[in-house]
Parts: sequence; structure tokens; C-alpha cells
Amino acid sequence: MNYNLSNWSDLLSSIEFVYNNQAHEGIKESPFFLEYGRHPRAGPILVKELPQRDLNDLTYKQQEVLEQAKAALTLAVERIK
Repeated sequence: MNYNLSNWSDLLSSIEFVYNNQAHEGIKESPFFLEYGRHPRAGPILVKELPQRDLNDLTYKQQEVLEQAKAALTLAVERIK
């Protein structure tokens, strides 16, 4: 930001990207990964063909990650107590 802090609104999208891409201590994953099951892309992809993904596999993987996040949150709550 600049010295007068007048350009903060121009930086919100970058700040949101960084926040959503950082692993949080309680859940051990980024919010973006928990929501979409993948990490966000920061730039263009140079791959001509994207790999084919099985929807059942993605669903199972996302459920597994959500269960791990719930377990990490439970552990964090116990640690705080």
C-alpha cells in the first residue's frame, strides 16, 4: 500500500487470493482447497491438455480432505482448552 493507505481497495483481490491460498493452522489446508479440491492457479497454464479426472475420485478426495480438516479443527479446539 502507499503511504496514505488510499489504494487499499485496489489490492483487495490480491489479498483475497493470498488469504484463500494459505494453509490455516486449524484446518491444515487452504480455504480454496477445501472448497474446490484443488489449489488455485496464479497464472496461465502452459499445458495443452488438462488431465481427465474421474468425478467420483474427486468427490471422494474432497470428502477425505474435509474429514481431515474437521479432525484438525477438533484437535485445535482441544489444544486451546
